[in-house]
Amino acid sequence: MLIGHSMNGEICLNINQRIPDKVLGIIGVDNFKEVGFDLSKYDRKEINHFVNGVRNNYQEEIRIMAESLFPKQERNEDAFKRVLKDFQTQDSVIATTIFQNMYEVWDNTKNVLSKLNHPLYL
Repeated sequence: MLIGHSMNGEICLNINQRIPDKVLGIIGVDNFKEVGFDLSKYDRKEINHFVNGVRNNYQEEIRIMAESLFPKQERNEDAFKRVLKDFQTQDSVIATTIFQNMYEVWDNTKNVLSKLNHPLYL
């Protein structure tokens, strides 16, 4: 049984594709909400802008991203600082690669889910 939160749901799908005989099912937590939603040209442009920023200045772009997830007027500072630290201490090469591959994952998820031969619990 594979359990994946957020983007880790994609990892679960990838594992299922690679070794389906070892997987009994997938539990998705806070993921696959936008399956079938097509990214607009504007969305893709914004993602490209973000990815280029991450590639050029990882720490600053990740800080900006974290601030957008925790609006100042509603922010729990302890939670914000913990998430920001988690983001900023990740391997920037791996994180940047993940962001660069977002289109492929986004565009492929609907197709992969349609071929899933195991139970999926959301």
